[in-house]
Amino acid sequence: MQMYFWVYVFDLPVFIADKYARRLFGFLLGQSYDNYQALKNSVSLPANFSQLEAKELHGLIDEFGKTHLKNEATFQKSFLACQITELVDNN
Repeated sequence: MQMYFWVYVFDLPVFIADKYARRLFGFLLGQSYDNYQALKNSVSLPANFSQLEAKELHGLIDEFGKTHLKNEATFQKSFLACQITELVDNN
């Protein structure tokens, strides 16, 4: 919860590894991120990433999560799952 404060109160560019972010990265990378710190340690934002971009990223992940991260079946129907499948199939 404290990372929300860094981004939304103190306007710092911090990646928020909340439940939707952990599910998204888990589905995309095929790993389990059981807690906030596990994902937070794996993700670093670029040095020039702004606090507005951090807020936008968090918002996009949350909006995507509300629709497509309920479970693996809903994720597999999403445009991201289709893109990942195409990338893997083409390599």
